Amino acid sequence: MKQKIKEFLSVKENRVLIYTTVITGIYPLLMIPAKIRLMFSVTEYYSVMIHYSLVFIFFFIIPAVIVKYAFKEKLTEFGFNFNNVNKGIKFILIVLPVLILSLWLSSSQPAFQKEYPLAKIIMKDYKLFIVMEFFYLLYYIGWEFLFRGFIINGLKRYGLIFGIAFETSISTILHYTKPGGEIILALIAGFILGYYAYKYRTIWFVVFIHWTVGILMDLFVTLHR
Repeated sequence: MKQKIKEFLSVKENRVLIYTTVITGIYPLLMIPAKIRLMFSVTEYYSVMIHYSLVFIFFFIIPAVIVKYAFKEKLTEFGFNFNNVNKGIKFILIVLPVLILSLWLSSSQPAFQKEYPLAKIIMKDYKLFIVMEFFYLLYYIGWEFLFRGFIINGLKRYGLIFGIAFETSISTILHYTKPGGEIILALIAGFILGYYAYKYRTIWFVVFIHWTVGILMDLFVTLHR
């Protein structure tokens, strides 16, 4: 029995699936701002900063350590590189106008205004806004590395379709507290961003797109209100 467990855990794909499953269970219990406020008795602002930091640690730092020391592989093989910069820029220029328009329209809706920014105090202080958006970058580096790097490339032996479907399913589930429109967009984006991150062999243009979406949503809601 022990030998079978050892053999099971020695398979890279099984490790990816186990870690992702564990994180999916931990996330709603320990990583969302509301839970953090209760656990640490901190303000909304600091609970969001801790939230972003925890995602960076559990979605990037730990998976990166697993890749390097457990898989004995390079992070560049999991999308942490600057390959195909020109193609990535072209993709950004194509989708950005559509994103800006859709974000402006969405940010006027009550559901999104209630949700964003996660720390409402940044709407009143541009310095706090800038600091928070920097931590937002750490959040998106973690988010994209886990889903579009660690999972897709870690499961590529099972085929690209399976990897993208799996990461999209998990990333969509973790949007369960978000407005309905965002959940639908997360489902669509999971497939599109997952495919192009794998095709271009890098996560960085996806990180930029996602980070831009986060900044603009916070900014547009602030402007509307």
